[in-house]
Amino acid sequence: MRSLNAGILGVAILVAAAPAGAQEVLFSGGEVRASPLLPESKGIKVGEGRLHPFLELDAHAIHNPGRFSAGLYDQAPALDGRRNDFYFVGRPGVDYKLPSPHLDLSATAYLERQQYLDNDEFSSWQGGLGGNLHFNKDGPLQLRASERLTRIAAPGNQTFTQRFDHWTNSTGVGVDVEPGGGALKLSADMSFYFDWYDNDSQVPPEFLNNERYTPTLRAAWSFLPKTQVFVEATTTFTNFRETQGAFANGDSFIYSAFAGLNGVITPKISALLKVGYTGITSDTVPSLDPSKNTIGTQAEVTWSATATTKLRVGGMRTLEPIPIFVYATMWKAYTRFDQAIASRLNLSLGFEYYNFSYQRGAAATGGATDDGSDRREDNSIQASLAIAYYVTEFITVSVVDRLDYRNTNYVYNQAIAEQVFSAQNAGFLTNDVFLRFGVRY
Repeated sequence: MRSLNAGILGVAILVAAAPAGAQEVLFSGGEVRASPLLPESKGIKVGEGRLHPFLELDAHAIHNPGRFSAGLYDQAPALDGRRNDFYFVGRPGVDYKLPSPHLDLSATAYLERQQYLDNDEFSSWQGGLGGNLHFNKDGPLQLRASERLTRIAAPGNQTFTQRFDHWTNSTGVGVDVEPGGGALKLSADMSFYFDWYDNDSQVPPEFLNNERYTPTLRAAWSFLPKTQVFVEATTTFTNFRETQGAFANGDSFIYSAFAGLNGVITPKISALLKVGYTGITSDTVPSLDPSKNTIGTQAEVTWSATATTKLRVGGMRTLEPIPIFVYATMWKAYTRFDQAIASRLNLSLGFEYYNFSYQRGAAATGGATDDGSDRREDNSIQASLAIAYYVTEFITVSVVDRLDYRNTNYVYNQAIAEQVFSAQNAGFLTNDVFLRFGVRY
């Protein structure tokens, strides 16, 4: 089913609006870890670094894996068997770490298979390859580079009849200059992001494929050993492949300037505070204001109450490029609590709230709203609970529960099992509970 009608197009609209962070593999800073629940271990010595092979096996019980609205199941009782499902995941891989003041290197590679019992169209192969390089990290001139190539087949917060299979690639390069090795640090970065979708999805991939280019300049002054004030300027150019037709995307140019503070405030409290100006200019789309300016801000505080207890709370406001809707204003609030109990048990709680206000009117996208307004508004909540027990230095057993909820006034035609159902609200509730067995040497 590839026709670009109003019902099918509605599937595409939620793609870029979804909060990020759904992937199992984490790439952060100079460290690449297969899973936050896998322990550190000795690994195999390779040169000056260590290679860590790992394997994770999951057993999932999931409610509403397709992110469909409850009304769709009520309208089609024969499809009720798709409401709940079980699936299994196997994820082998390796990660490599070479810490050094001259060449700090980390990398990971993994392959993943997800197998569903009833919703077999969601079964898929996934994988990833990535790494970070930091050259001369203690010197006055530092070079940084990162690369992440990922094969994804996941709903990512959308309401649709099948998973969107796509490739993403993110490449970044940067340089840091510390004149005289003093308190002043100047940084320049450039990142490239590409997102490419398969041809067998319900939405023609040209409406989803996009690339983004983001240069950033930053100057920071450390007035304390672990605290700095900074100013930064960044821009993001987003290019969508399809910019023709009634439902055309609009390429956009986002520009921002911030001033802020980052680092340790007290021995137990660290913070990131920044405020500034952000704006967007987009290609002209019929009936759409091509530009908008607003206040951009982010605030985050981390409280390390004890050596085993950590609480993080934060919030931000920004503009996000969106397929079909062109862009949206996003508010985000988040918190995370981590507690180590004794020496082998870890507890983690996470919560994220998102509000999206979309720029393009609902009627112009082939959809509608159920409150009479043409302005689409979404509220999304993601919550997670993870309990991990470190059986040995190499083995971890964990139980994880992830909740994903979206409330919206947006209504569009949804399709499942080659059937199209009209006037369905795009909101959904899904819950994924799984048991994970992990080994990392």
